[in-house]
Amino acid sequence: MKRFFTGAFILSFLAAPAWAESELAGVTFTDSYGPMTPRYLRELEGLDPKRANSEGLELAPWRLRLLSLRNLAEVSLTRRGERLEVDLREAPYVTVVPKLLPFVLPFGLEVGAEDWRLGGQYYDFKAWGGYIWSGVTLYDPNQAEAMRRGSLAYNFPEAYARAGVLVLPYTRVYLEGKVAGAGMDGDVALASDYGAIRGTMVTASPFVRYDDTDHPDVPRMGSRARAGVLFGPKGLGNTGNYLRYDGYLQKYVPLGQLDSLAIGLHGGMGEGDLPLAQAYWLGAGSYLRGYMGSRFIGNQMLALNVELRHALWPRMGGSELTLWSTAFADAARSWNHGGTIAFPRDIRPSLGGYLGLSLGTWYIGRLEAAVGNEGPFVNIAAGLPFPW
Repeated sequence: MKRFFTGAFILSFLAAPAWAESELAGVTFTDSYGPMTPRYLRELEGLDPKRANSEGLELAPWRLRLLSLRNLAEVSLTRRGERLEVDLREAPYVTVVPKLLPFVLPFGLEVGAEDWRLGGQYYDFKAWGGYIWSGVTLYDPNQAEAMRRGSLAYNFPEAYARAGVLVLPYTRVYLEGKVAGAGMDGDVALASDYGAIRGTMVTASPFVRYDDTDHPDVPRMGSRARAGVLFGPKGLGNTGNYLRYDGYLQKYVPLGQLDSLAIGLHGGMGEGDLPLAQAYWLGAGSYLRGYMGSRFIGNQMLALNVELRHALWPRMGGSELTLWSTAFADAARSWNHGGTIAFPRDIRPSLGGYLGLSLGTWYIGRLEAAVGNEGPFVNIAAGLPFPW
């Protein structure tokens, strides 16, 4: 198994660039930087040249939407008779983002460069160092226990570096190395029931990611899929050898100009001495939001999430802020090898909604309320719920 994943990753990373010249009827493209990344074509599929030429389609909103994509520096849409000319000027999307709000966001520094074109190919680079925090439970029926064993019970330092390459349209291959502290500052009895609570985790993770959505941060249409394996060998300082396999499948269906239906199927399985900080935590701001943060912990997980996302107040007061309202339904569970509950029994449901705030392309956070079969919970969490 290890040889298969390693060989597949190396072959994909060394594969020659594969570009498919895509054309939209009635649309002419000019790109001053290089081959267009497929996301542009995916986004432009909604442009109807017939409507555009008859003045029935406003081009200004399309231009703003394209400019919100991470590495487009300039966009020009021009009507030329029966054709629509699209002129794009690209630049690598480089970020240096300090994250300074613990309890709500991870605490540390993130740097990255996406769609950096080198030698006719697109590469992604990303590095992070800081503390990982979960969401915060603001209310639940047993508040004292939630604050003791809930989402504040686990946080740990983490640093990683990631490199990726575009090998096929919409498809990228990544290799990530990570170092994290396994110390758990919450309920020691809870941690000892599961696994290691002290020590250092050093992991390597190759994974493949497919993404044909129309936007990297706030998608409205398209699909995403990810599959990978995480290696934690004892020889690198881990408490024991372990593997973790993860897979995601996400679908976005547009409903009007800004609204969408988001569907996510997420699963994973760990083998060996998987440390507590690498386990699957469900509850609070995670996959199963109608329960407290540490309600379900295990080295196997399966989750189905459905969200109806609505832009309640776009561009508030003419600013880049947008207020979102979302209704959601979750069905999920995590299990542990050797436990009393066998995989995949006892799927738990939750229903709820949240108010979220985005600034431009950055989804800041959300205030969510949900109920499962153990009472109502109110949480505050960072970003959009589906991990990527």
